[in-house]
Amino acid sequence: MLINKALAFPSGKTIGGSGVINSMLYVRGNKHNYNDWAKQGATGWSYDDVLPYFKKMEDNENFEYVKNGYHGVKGPVTVTKPRYNSPLKLAVLEAALDKGYHVGDINGPKSLGFYNFQATMRNGQRCSAAKAYLVPNDHKKNLDIVSDAFVTKIVIEDLQAKGVEFNIDGLPRFVKANKEVIMAAGTINTAQLLMLSGIGPKEELEKHRIPVKADLPVGKNLQDHATTSVNFELNDDIPTFGQKQVQRSNILEYVTSKAGPLASTQGANVLAFLKENNHTGPHCVPDLQLNFLEGSAIVPETQLNIKPEYFEAIFGPYVNKPFYWCLAQVIRPKSRGEVTLRSADPYEPPIIDPKYLSNPRDMEAIVEDLDHSMLTENNSFVFQSTSKVAMVLDFVFPPLPYNLTEEASYHPPYGPLLPLILFSMMAQKHTPVTTRFIRNSYDYVVVGGGSAGSVVAARLAEKECVSVLLLEAGKPPPKTTDIPAASRSFIMSDIDWDYYTAPQEHTGNGLINRSLAWPSGKTLGGSGVINAMLYLRGNRHDYDDWEKQGATGWSYDDVLPYFKKAEDNVNFEYVKNGYHGINGPLTVSKPRYNSPLKPAVLQAALEKGYHVGDINGPKSIGFYDLQANIRNGQRCSAAKAYLAPNDYRTNLDIVSGAFVKKIVIDDLEAKGVEFDFEGIPRFVRADKEVILSAGTTNTAQLLMLSGIGPKEELEKHNIPVKSDLPVGKNMQDHCSSMLPFELDENLETFGAKQTDKDNILQYVFSKSGPLASVLGENVLAFLKNENHTGPDDVPDVELYFLEGSTTIPEKQLNIKPEYSEAIYGPYKNKPFYFCWTQILHPKSRGEVTLRSANPYDPPVIDPKYFSEPSDLDTVVNGMKQCKEFASSEPLKKIGSKPFSTVYPGCEDVKDDDEKYFRCVAQAVVLTQSHQVGTAKMGDPNDPTTVVDPKLRVKTVSNLRIVDASIIPIIPGGNMNNPTMMVAEKASDIIKETIQCDF
Repeated sequence: MLINKALAFPSGKTIGGSGVINSMLYVRGNKHNYNDWAKQGATGWSYDDVLPYFKKMEDNENFEYVKNGYHGVKGPVTVTKPRYNSPLKLAVLEAALDKGYHVGDINGPKSLGFYNFQATMRNGQRCSAAKAYLVPNDHKKNLDIVSDAFVTKIVIEDLQAKGVEFNIDGLPRFVKANKEVIMAAGTINTAQLLMLSGIGPKEELEKHRIPVKADLPVGKNLQDHATTSVNFELNDDIPTFGQKQVQRSNILEYVTSKAGPLASTQGANVLAFLKENNHTGPHCVPDLQLNFLEGSAIVPETQLNIKPEYFEAIFGPYVNKPFYWCLAQVIRPKSRGEVTLRSADPYEPPIIDPKYLSNPRDMEAIVEDLDHSMLTENNSFVFQSTSKVAMVLDFVFPPLPYNLTEEASYHPPYGPLLPLILFSMMAQKHTPVTTRFIRNSYDYVVVGGGSAGSVVAARLAEKECVSVLLLEAGKPPPKTTDIPAASRSFIMSDIDWDYYTAPQEHTGNGLINRSLAWPSGKTLGGSGVINAMLYLRGNRHDYDDWEKQGATGWSYDDVLPYFKKAEDNVNFEYVKNGYHGINGPLTVSKPRYNSPLKPAVLQAALEKGYHVGDINGPKSIGFYDLQANIRNGQRCSAAKAYLAPNDYRTNLDIVSGAFVKKIVIDDLEAKGVEFDFEGIPRFVRADKEVILSAGTTNTAQLLMLSGIGPKEELEKHNIPVKSDLPVGKNMQDHCSSMLPFELDENLETFGAKQTDKDNILQYVFSKSGPLASVLGENVLAFLKNENHTGPDDVPDVELYFLEGSTTIPEKQLNIKPEYSEAIYGPYKNKPFYFCWTQILHPKSRGEVTLRSANPYDPPVIDPKYFSEPSDLDTVVNGMKQCKEFASSEPLKKIGSKPFSTVYPGCEDVKDDDEKYFRCVAQAVVLTQSHQVGTAKMGDPNDPTTVVDPKLRVKTVSNLRIVDASIIPIIPGGNMNNPTMMVAEKASDIIKETIQCDF
């Protein structure tokens, strides 16, 4: 049946080897196989010895398999179920269940039954050893990887391997091994290379005149799983697997979601591991493996070396018809083959003789294997299911796990291409599974599922002896929030608390009611779902100042390990300075986008002698080629980083849509919380602690509603005073003002870039381009003012250079329409950029107070911007630096110049920068949503503090606060990551109080 009675013998000749061309099936074998190794003298290679290494390398994504304890997570090799189901799979599994077989994991405690199999795949793509191990490590300076290096011989002198000879680029080379030569050329090539080097059977070496270094049985004992097949027809109305692979809808399904036929392992659907009728040996050891896979005549015609007449006779009538194979494989073969040399020329292929079926028992096993394959042949489910599934295959796209109407309701600027974008993002789980079933009590009740609450809930749940409830008022975030450039779409939406400040006394001339919009995330992940994702920490002196003010244990040296613990930084040029972490939950990376603005700003910075690079490392002044909380081109919020990977934990319940109204306090002890859920008032008891993580604004409001706050404020609203503490005071924020600058009219506007079809498709296919940017932000600068005081390495202002869009000031900053039109009207369809100036160390202090005792009434938020006049001076100084950079030669080359429009009310001073910038800042400011401080941490004896350094509320037991409200002094950087640092450190503080009996 085979040409020359010879089989094709595929072996990968590439980095990654056969793992690059195989079917990727993840199967280990039976525990008795490895125990037999040990019994035969391979000491240290029993099943108990090797299982930890299977687990070590594995990153298994299917919890239903992980939970049995036989699988690993967070290893290099991703293992997952292929994202493809066919009528065949359902039919085979139904037949197996009908016959009483186990269906599920075969690599766990049970090794007999039908395997709803997994494969070495990552996000619908092959995960070879090269991808898993080499790619993440190719930056290592002590590792050199060379391809196209053909090794011809191991050099052995005095029975010691000295190195190898190899050919590269047409030249013979030798490299010395100072310690060891490690052979990893595979079963065939290792045998050949050993023999070519003089290690092998004496008679085989002498036959080819190779000097014998060691007479060893190299090449003997060759074993392989011999396989044959039986083929079965399917209903004619089912597409063939070949047709599925070229069908446009299936190709688009793979392009957009890495699912469907192209994500299958060569059409394989189910594996079965069965015993023979005359089975001998341990009862749990299978003899046979069946592979059920959709058939394609291309495989036997082109890849199996079948004689043409045999092919035509067997497969000819079915070339364009649907069918499936049942491959029958002997998994405990008795036959033994060998590898020998064809010649002493290393370029001559070896002789490979597997001697299949040379032991008659193997033939008997295959015959019985084929008999088992008939189990589905008469099973009616095969034929009952096919018409229904065939209808599904006619859809252009697979069904999305998202509500498209809801996703589109946030008005991201992608129009009809939004579904395509969402399809392409399905591989990343962006939000955890939530529950509606809430127990009466938990050990820990965490209020607020934002950047802090997500962290502390997930970390506490790592202690399996405690139970944790996370209550979040908002709903899970829409998937569209994962598109970095879309983040402004969610301000003033149903996942934003939609707060506004009180009228500002010292600024706000150009704002409606002198009030700022105050974005705050109302969703799982909190403000980390709607912010700009920028990764910043602040200056080391900021944290040292915390400790100086009584926050013992919170100096820079204390908190740096927690920044690093949280972080999975993928940019080695930043990691190598020692200030960053890898393998933490939170991915940190540079956005995959560059615009003409970025190189111009960086060039201007270099020409002025500024440091350019990492600002979160040893240097904190200069220009930041920025990083963000982005994973493979998509937002990485705290919910994605911490909750989504842990939602399987049985001791963690995550509830969205739970509006907490009050902490119940009896005898100065927190007992639990009252909340509304699905229209019903509820109470849940906290057996150990209530942990308040509702954010700077809502934490303050909730404490006061519960009777903890300034006595006069509580009495004003007839709230019984439980504890008279300065809650709501000490609020600090980084306020900003902005200057717009024109760009060359030949450049594309950022708004146009976001709606450009090519850019959208670039994001779909590579998660790069304008849609992968953080709101068009390109570079940040951390600079000192001309009148700087304090340590020399502490900046005063942060400048944001970002591509402009009139949507931001027009719709999201509460600017008066006449101001917006006067300033931005002439530039609606023209390219421009902003330089935002942010004060890093404000002296002004605001407050949060109650509007009423009704928890559904928003609090009164008064940041009191510029109430300390020096803050206005700092912002004006930063605006001067914006203008200075805007007029630099690199920026002028891309058309940079100030807007010709003038802020209303500032016309008389437009030619005086000092006065004009002051007028602009007093007209319009914006918040960067960096509010902190309303439940200040510090010395318990300090009357200005609310919590002690262990974050316990003073005078009230079993109540802790873990969020940005505890920060005593605002750090000179964006606040999302310091907030997560606080939660990481707080988690360890709380864990120290937990004693598990196991």
